[in-house]
Amino acid sequence: MDDKGTDEAKFVETNKTLRIRIANYKERKKCQTNEKKVTAEKINQQISTPTLFECNSNGDGVVISNPDDVREMVKVFYENLYKSSAQVVLRESQITDNAPEVIETELNYNLKRTKLSRAPGHDQVTNSMLRNSMPSIVSHLQEVFNHVMDEKQIPPAFANSMTTLTLKKSDLGRQ
Repeated sequence: MDDKGTDEAKFVETNKTLRIRIANYKERKKCQTNEKKVTAEKINQQISTPTLFECNSNGDGVVISNPDDVREMVKVFYENLYKSSAQVVLRESQITDNAPEVIETELNYNLKRTKLSRAPGHDQVTNSMLRNSMPSIVSHLQEVFNHVMDEKQIPPAFANSMTTLTLKKSDLGRQ
């Protein structure tokens, strides 16, 4: 009978310990949930950067609809988005070696890696067109990229892109 009494005592003690641990676990989880809610509220309060949609007005409440004005507003928005107010002193580059030439295998490798499902740029040339004409255009592309590397300037035409703004459902509610 002693063994049965000892087993029952161990069982009762184990149950008691488990109940205490479960209660402590529930309390910790409740505290963690509350801390997460408070942190989320603090983060939401600290966000004061205007979104693109909010910047899309002239300040008088009129939304800009002229495509040229929208492009200018988008350009200004993204120029100022990560602009730093820190003063940076630029020094002359001490590297005098020219950049290595772009080689044909680099071009072939990168042209093969392009995704075919991408939309064409302002020149209406698709990635599949580039890939299909690789043997005939690689030497010309190599010449262009090597010229860019030698001149150390990117032609302005490389900066042109077509950007399409698409509103999300959440943006529609802000109007």
